[in-house]
Amino acid sequence: MGKNQYTPLDNLPDENDLKKMISNFEYKRINTNELPSPIDENGLVKKCNSFILAASGSTSGMLYSFVGIRPDKGNVADEHPFVFYYDYIDTTKNFGGIIHHGDWKDRTTPLDSTQIAAMSASGLTASFTYKTIPTTGSGSLDDLRQNGMLEGLSDQFEILFKKGHNDK
Repeated sequence: MGKNQYTPLDNLPDENDLKKMISNFEYKRINTNELPSPIDENGLVKKCNSFILAASGSTSGMLYSFVGIRPDKGNVADEHPFVFYYDYIDTTKNFGGIIHHGDWKDRTTPLDSTQIAAMSASGLTASFTYKTIPTTGSGSLDDLRQNGMLEGLSDQFEILFKKGHNDK
């Protein structure tokens, strides 16, 4: 099984559209018709009935994750999350794509070290997964973590989360 395998996407959603949908350190379940362009145009979207959108980051960059809910597999979280990273210091480091659980010739490429570091610094990792589908439609990523409902938060998440909530 491949680790940190990735299919880059040519276009990223406008981050302002994502900021309107969700706040930092939160998750929200959205219908497929609420997906921003160009995510809504991807073929994997057709296999899902909704998505869990999550946001985690800092003043240097923000990562958004879209994990589909697949009804064809018993209404479970999909194994191919879309991730989009926006670097607030150097926009040439922005990236977006689909994380895969396998390595397929001519379809996937390993995430590079700067992408892995950017994801970790934002608080999420390439192995960010929901153990179960959240029962509430939205809430705090920290609540999900504490209840054992998700994995793949980096060590940096707790630092960012505490700092973000102490600054309010």
